[in-house]
Amino acid sequence: MDNDANGQKRKAEEQKLIDEIRRKRACVERASSFPSEKDLQSKIRYFVRLIVDYVHSNDLENSFTELRGTRPQLFARREATLYKCRVEMVHLQAVTLIERIRSAAEALSMTHELYGLLVLARCASERSKRHFYREEEKGVSIEPSFTADFVRKELEFLSDLVHRVAAEVREAELQMESESHEGPLEEVNELIYELRRDLAERCLVLQEQVNKQGDEIKQAVQVVNNAGGSVEVQKPDKDKNGAVEPDRAEERQRPEVHSDKEAEEDLLDLYDDGGGQQSNA
Repeated sequence: MDNDANGQKRKAEEQKLIDEIRRKRACVERASSFPSEKDLQSKIRYFVRLIVDYVHSNDLENSFTELRGTRPQLFARREATLYKCRVEMVHLQAVTLIERIRSAAEALSMTHELYGLLVLARCASERSKRHFYREEEKGVSIEPSFTADFVRKELEFLSDLVHRVAAEVREAELQMESESHEGPLEEVNELIYELRRDLAERCLVLQEQVNKQGDEIKQAVQVVNNAGGSVEVQKPDKDKNGAVEPDRAEERQRPEVHSDKEAEEDLLDLYDDGGGQQSNA
């Protein structure tokens, strides 16, 4: 049973190949103008040269490395948006280059297939085909398996670069979200800083005013002290014009008391004199 199943499967695959050959031969026969061997060889050289030019002009790896070197500075300056734009540009260039190489490789593969059909239709010899595939174009062999492997490795390299660039784009987006969340906090901190600075300036102005008022108060106290000394010196003059000082009042009263005593003594003397005169008589 297994042998029968394997035999049927093998026959189906053989029939599929036969049908494919018949289809291709029919396409060749129905073609209005079939290209010559020389035309196909020129096209193969053109597509190989185009792929090699694409690969040699690829400087995206160096550009991406230099761009990643600027990431710390851009993130520190809160310029993640600018970094994201530059990384997206590299990503777009890499994707475009992949599409160009893939398109050229597909065209090259179709040309190789058409060359095989040309040999199959006996419009070209197998010997000339093998001789042509030993040649090179810009240092790259024209042999189909070699060019296919060359294109595959280059596409794998570019695909890896695209993945790394996409990861950098996501990192830039995360940084942008972080910057957007930190924005209000930064504004609050800046507002607090401005308030503190304004308060410090006002305190300095107030301190200057207090110092100025202190100087004015000292000057006023000094003026009052000077004025007080002048008043004490002028007090005796004021007493002469106004109230009589106590010492001077006593001095004025003392002569009056002295005058009364003298009057009494005079009276006693007179009395004594009068009595003496009477006794003599």
